[in-house]
Amino acid sequence: GNEQTLPDVTAVDFDRDGTSLLYTVAAEDKKKNGVTFVDLKSGKKSPIMTGPGRYLRATFSDGGKKLAYLSDTDAPDAKPPVLRVYTWEVGAMTPTTVAKVGDAGLPKDWAPGDGTLAFSRDGRRLFFQTAQKPVEAKPDPTPEADKAQIDVWNWQDPRLQSQQLMQAGRDRNRSFMAAIDLRSGHVTKEANDAIPTVTIGGHGGAEYGLAVTTVPYQLQESWDEGFSDIYRVEVKSGKATKLPAAPHTRELLSPDGSSVAVFDLAAKTMTDFDLRSGTAHPVMLPKTSLIDEEDDHPGLAPTYGMGPYTSDGKWLLVEDKNDVWALDVSGKAAPKCLTDGFGRRWSYQLRLLPFNMDPEEGTVDIAKPLYFSVRNEEDESTGIYKLAGGQLSKV
Repeated sequence: GNEQTLPDVTAVDFDRDGTSLLYTVAAEDKKKNGVTFVDLKSGKKSPIMTGPGRYLRATFSDGGKKLAYLSDTDAPDAKPPVLRVYTWEVGAMTPTTVAKVGDAGLPKDWAPGDGTLAFSRDGRRLFFQTAQKPVEAKPDPTPEADKAQIDVWNWQDPRLQSQQLMQAGRDRNRSFMAAIDLRSGHVTKEANDAIPTVTIGGHGGAEYGLAVTTVPYQLQESWDEGFSDIYRVEVKSGKATKLPAAPHTRELLSPDGSSVAVFDLAAKTMTDFDLRSGTAHPVMLPKTSLIDEEDDHPGLAPTYGMGPYTSDGKWLLVEDKNDVWALDVSGKAAPKCLTDGFGRRWSYQLRLLPFNMDPEEGTVDIAKPLYFSVRNEEDESTGIYKLAGGQLSKV
C-alpha cells in the first residue's frame, strides 16, 4: 500500500513476475538523466547509467535477469548524437555496449535507431531497429522567399508521385530490424529496402525468419492488388532466399517458426514450406471452398479464415463458409471438420472465439472444450456453442 513518486520518468517496464521495475529519466538537470533498476521486494534502486544524454526503450528480457536500452550518453553533445544499444545483467557493475555505428554486421554509416527493442524469449538474441546515421543539417543562408520547392518524378518510378509525396516522411525516417547474438556479439541486419519486414518465430529464437514483401509490385498495385513475394531469411547471416510460391497468397508462420503454410488464392491449394531446408509439400484441403466467393472487391477473393495452429503445431485451423476444419500441416492426414458439418447442415456459420487461444502462444488446444460464435444465415440470430468430447451443444 505504500506509494513512491519517481520524478522525471519518461518510460517504465516491469519484469514478467512484477518483482522488478526499470525506468528511464529525462530531467531538467541533465546530470540526473539515466536508467535505473528497482528491486520491488527490497525497494533497492540500482542506477545502471546516469549522466547527460537520452535513454530510450528500456526493456527486460523474458526471465527478468537481463535488460537493454538505447542511449547516446557516450557523446551526448555530438551533432547530431548517435544511439548505441546497451545491455545490463542484474548484479553487474556496468552496462555493456552491444551495437553501435561501425559494427561489422551493419552497413557503412548505419547505427541503432529509436525503435522497437526486444529480447527473444530464450534471452539469446536482442532485436533492434537500425537506420542511416543522422546527418547534421547545415544552415542555409538563402532567404525563404528565394528557395525553390521542386519535386522530381518519373513515370517509371515504382510508386506514383502522389504516393511518394504522402510517404516521404516515412521514407526519410525508415528503419530496419537487426539482431544481436548476445553469446557471440555478432550483429546482423535482417531487413532491408527489398524486404522491409522480417518475422522470426519461436518467440525470436527460430533459425530462419519469414519475409513477405510487396516491394516488387508497388507500381502494379496502382491498378491491381494482392501481389507479394515470400522469402526465408537466415537469422545468423541475414541471407534471404525466395520461396517458389505464387504471387497471390495468404500465409501463416508455425508457432516454432520452423515452417510456413501458404495458401494460393488463385490455384486454391495449400503448401507447407520448411524454412530450414526450403523444401515443400502439399497440404490436403477439404472438398468445401475455403475462399469467400461473396467478397466483392477488385482482385482475388480472400480466405474465410486461416489460423490459429494447434498447441502441438501439427494442425492448422481454417474456415469454410459454415464450419471450422483442422488441416494436417505434415500433409499426411486428411482434413477433419472440428464442427462435424454442423454449420452446413443447419445453415449456421461457426467461428472459433478468440479466448480459446493461448494469449502468449497464439495457439489453441483442441483437446480442451472449445467455444464458437454462431450465426444463423437464415434469420441472422446469433449465439454461442460449446464443443466438448466431439459434441456440439448450445450455450
